[in-house]
Amino acid sequence: MRNERINLWTKEEYTYDTGTEFMPTLTTYILDGLNRKPAVLIIPGGGYKGCNSAEGEGVAMKFLEAGMSAFVLTYTTRMRPNMQPVQKQPIRDLSRAMIIIREHAEQWRINPDHIAICGFSAGGHLAASLAVHWNRDFLQDVRGIQAYSNKPNAVILGYPVITTGEFAHMGSFFNLLGEEATQEQLAEVSLEHSVGSHTPPVFLWHTVEDLTVLVENAMIFASALRKNTIPFELHIFPYIGHGSSTSDETWYTRGQDYLNSDSAQLYRQIALKELTEASGKPTVSDAELLDFFNEPALKYKKPLPDPMNYNHNAKWVKLCIEWLNITFRE
Repeated sequence: MRNERINLWTKEEYTYDTGTEFMPTLTTYILDGLNRKPAVLIIPGGGYKGCNSAEGEGVAMKFLEAGMSAFVLTYTTRMRPNMQPVQKQPIRDLSRAMIIIREHAEQWRINPDHIAICGFSAGGHLAASLAVHWNRDFLQDVRGIQAYSNKPNAVILGYPVITTGEFAHMGSFFNLLGEEATQEQLAEVSLEHSVGSHTPPVFLWHTVEDLTVLVENAMIFASALRKNTIPFELHIFPYIGHGSSTSDETWYTRGQDYLNSDSAQLYRQIALKELTEASGKPTVSDAELLDFFNEPALKYKKPLPDPMNYNHNAKWVKLCIEWLNITFRE
């Protein structure tokens, strides 16, 4: 397997200021062999505030087991409220990642017509954004797009953020657009309004017990797909709250390892910079870092859900792989 991390942009091309050396990246999990294989580009969630490590490599392993190469995108996020909203930068990151995969399709033995994107939560919003906006003018200057398409051949959405209407997850949209976003800006990122004949087939799943991103988001998007006669498959599971990823023991373990994730290390860099500048001290304690971010998930471990419930949700992976095989065969 070929496993490496690739920068999406040069330093000159990337202009979003995180106050760190952060650069959006594409991590590869490329299967060996001579035959061209399908590929899945995975987009973790995190409210456009970070990239959730529990929705990255563990998901990639599931697609690898099914004989598909996989990639994980680490895209631009607004890690602190004093940063600028990320605006169009995440979808530009995703477009560039799609182009890189197609640029290297022959070298990496990937079928360029069988590339899916798989997004969770706010990463689901980003994936769905590319599904409906891949041909928009604001993406036509992304490097490589004149030679390679950024359009996904299939889209997988897990508990996605979709709408800015009644069932909106406004935290994601504040990080994307800012707290002073206009109604016109909000309408553009309410993705049910932009589905059309250009939208690729979609697999969606969500849970009824998700009280962070409400299940209506998936239902609204499915309704828009239906109205536009876009092929889709929708699964709604009764149990488990937000962020259940692969819904197995591996998911739970990775979810509790947040402090050691790439996102946490990047947060640490930002916190050290801001706290040391404010206090004049050369170092800060872990307790100060935790208070700085005020993230409950960093301070305690959630109780393990009933295995029967989360293993029931885990069936989405098998269903999705079957759907992909059918979709790509057609």
